[in-house]
Amino acid sequence: MRTVKIYGLAHPSTGLIWYVGASGHPTRRVRQHCSKGASKRVRTWIASLDAEPVKTILEAADIANWQERERYWIEAQKKQNPELLNVSDGGYGQAKDGMKRTAVFLTDEQLADLQAVYKATGAKPSESIRRAIDRYLENMKPEVREGKKK
Repeated sequence: MRTVKIYGLAHPSTGLIWYVGASGHPTRRVRQHCSKGASKRVRTWIASLDAEPVKTILEAADIANWQERERYWIEAQKKQNPELLNVSDGGYGQAKDGMKRTAVFLTDEQLADLQAVYKATGAKPSESIRRAIDRYLENMKPEVREGKKK
């Protein structure tokens, strides 16, 4: 069974988890959190520590349901630490290796604004923005998506 590790990054002194992530290679992924391409929130938090964050494997999830399990752990850790650094609810993006993050995280309002701009200007969104807008539209009620009034 192929697994994805759901991990937490904890403060080295308090043990309080500040970030939850998922990776097939958590040690490598933790190193990536320190690079410029990583989330600024997580990178800044790591840089503020006097020692490396403590990586804790919360669960080895089956590749088929890692997204659900990552969302579970983020929700559970937010109860322990309401200031958890995760900006999304988790479980986004999957490539052939099961882990590549390709999703763009935007609020419904941001997606609606982008859609209006693209419609008004005729500009074409990037592939990742287009996928985000498509996901947003797929989740809307049909009468809203089609512009019908109740």
